[in-house]
Amino acid sequence: MLLIALSAVVTLVLDLVAKSAIELRGAAPGLRVGSLLQLRHVASRKRSYALAPFRFLLVTIWTSAFVAAVLLTATGVISSRIAQVAMGAALGGAAGNLFDILKSRSVRDYIDLGWWPVFNLADVAILGGLAVALLHR
Repeated sequence: MLLIALSAVVTLVLDLVAKSAIELRGAAPGLRVGSLLQLRHVASRKRSYALAPFRFLLVTIWTSAFVAAVLLTATGVISSRIAQVAMGAALGGAAGNLFDILKSRSVRDYIDLGWWPVFNLADVAILGGLAVALLHR
C-alpha cells in the first residue's frame, strides 16, 4: 500500500507543478519543443464539471479505485512492485485532474502534438499506469 500511496503523491505533485508552470506563462503563445510538440495552456471545460452531483460522483469513483487498489495489493492479487507503483501513478494522475475539476471546473491541459487532442501529464499517468499495472500484476 505504501508504494501505491507514495507513487500517487509523487505523480499528483509532478502533475500540479507542471500545470502551474505552464499556466504561469499566461496567454503567451505555446512553447515549441522540437517539431512535434508544443506546450500551451488549454482549459478543458465540460458542462458536467459544473454539476455538484457529477463532481461528487468523480470523488466517489476515485475513492473506490483507491480502495480497490489497496485491497488488490493486500490480498496478493497485485503483488508486483512495478504494478503497485503503476497503480499509484494512475491514481495520482486521476487525483490531479480531479483536483482541477473541483477547484476550477476545468482540467488544465498543456501537451499539444497537433494531431491529437491536448492532454497533460495526469492523462499519461492514468493510461500508462493502468497499462503497466495490467501487464505486471
